[in-house]
Amino acid sequence: LSPAVTMVQDLYVKNLKKYFKNKLVLSVPQWELHGAGATLVLGPNGAGKTTFLRILAQLLSFDEGEVSIPAGCKRSFYESGFFIFPELTVGEHFSFLRQLVADDFIEGVAERFDLPAVWHQPAIELSRGWKARLGLALACSKQSQLYLFDEPMDALDKAGSEMLLQELHNLHNSGRTLIIATHRAQSYEALSPTSYSVGAR
Repeated sequence: LSPAVTMVQDLYVKNLKKYFKNKLVLSVPQWELHGAGATLVLGPNGAGKTTFLRILAQLLSFDEGEVSIPAGCKRSFYESGFFIFPELTVGEHFSFLRQLVADDFIEGVAERFDLPAVWHQPAIELSRGWKARLGLALACSKQSQLYLFDEPMDALDKAGSEMLLQELHNLHNSGRTLIIATHRAQSYEALSPTSYSVGAR
């Protein structure tokens, strides 16, 4: 754990609502998270899991309510296809991070996802599973305090899922805060997560 990265203290959401074209798509009456650990955001497709994570990542505005996250909290967000540029090689994607994160840390994460095997390939040539590995490795390389993952196992095979779980363990054990939107709660039992179910209520 980098000494420059402090822990998230408290996250607080109250009376949160998000509408699309006058339709309520997310309602979170109250949700609190204290300190480090893993939390699963549960719910069926269309329940608002992705919308909730995008709001917490400050990628999407909300219409009503309050979202309180400590000032200066560094966030890392994963969603399928997010921050993937088709024309860039796998290695070139990591060049964006080298001004912010030590080379050996980046290389360690890339190796744990087996990305050196496709290091010189453009992203457009990668399979869906390899693109997911790339996106997840980029998200895990950012040395943030708060990590938000939207259905991170969806495109992964068994080997990729095991790599992801090991990386989540590394982050969890170093005191980071993980929020994972998923419909596969059983896949993350080893993280001893808390859970919260969302829906437009």
